[in-house]
Amino acid sequence: MRIALKAELIGNMVVTTPVTAKHHPYSFEIYKENEKIWLKVTKPVKDYEEYLTKLFVKDEIVNIHIGSGDIFNDLLEWLQYIEAMGAFNFGVEKVLWDRATYCWIAETDEEHMKTPLAEYTRTPQEGGQKKRLTNSNLFNVVIYRRQLKDLYIPFTYYKEGQRFFHECNYYFAFINFFMMLEYCFSGGKFRTAEMIKNFKAEKVLKLSILQFLSMPSMQKGDTIWNWLENECKHYSKALDFEGLVFLLVTIRGELAHASVKSEKRYRNDVELRPLVVAISTICFLVCGHLQIYGFTNETVKNDILDKSIEKFAIMLSEKEG
Repeated sequence: MRIALKAELIGNMVVTTPVTAKHHPYSFEIYKENEKIWLKVTKPVKDYEEYLTKLFVKDEIVNIHIGSGDIFNDLLEWLQYIEAMGAFNFGVEKVLWDRATYCWIAETDEEHMKTPLAEYTRTPQEGGQKKRLTNSNLFNVVIYRRQLKDLYIPFTYYKEGQRFFHECNYYFAFINFFMMLEYCFSGGKFRTAEMIKNFKAEKVLKLSILQFLSMPSMQKGDTIWNWLENECKHYSKALDFEGLVFLLVTIRGELAHASVKSEKRYRNDVELRPLVVAISTICFLVCGHLQIYGFTNETVKNDILDKSIEKFAIMLSEKEG
């Protein structure tokens, strides 16, 4: 069995016949098909069964689970490496590795029998259900500009975070979502300790995080909960409001600077998906609260926030207990 990962290559080049290279145990090929240029990296695998797809039905919907990710991460790193180095050496503009096609190339009858799919393409999500637009939607946005003042700025970061998220570009999705929180709650501070202190003092952020942690979908055993809990434990923190603030700010510090750690996250940013789901949900809740409380005086706002925080803190405590 040979396993391959291929992705469309965009660049300033002409490919008339397949361009190939070998570097044991890999084979590389750049070729033209259907008016597009493709980059394909292939590797032979002996114990291939753990890398095959598995099909299962849940809620009457057919789901596809890609097998062990080790080999695909390895091939993905090659696509990313050739994209980076090819940009300087032979005119590569972009390799669409975020929507790569997984290929299982069977070479025997037995392998054919065991292979449920020959190819599977990972496609970025196109977002949720479309919302019907009404006159009041546009009117409200226009008429409330004066009251909401510069709120459009953090909402712009949220928009960009959502765009990157739907493109499965989790690295830049996280950066933009965090920039929204930074704009709203950091008080102009950029050092980790100062930012954490300011974040902890913000009632809107505390309420949003407590609401997120209290959601029915957030349970021990859930992928997102487990990922966040494991990351918090790495820093000897509990998965609660303060622990999640610490984690978000710490990972922001890691990703915002060029280093071995940030490069690894950038190249294999699928690992960040649970974190991005978390921060995108928190930012969504923050957006709602900012709009609502933009029309409320400070005394009333603080009273409502205090009561809501107490309510969700109790809910979270009961859920964990």
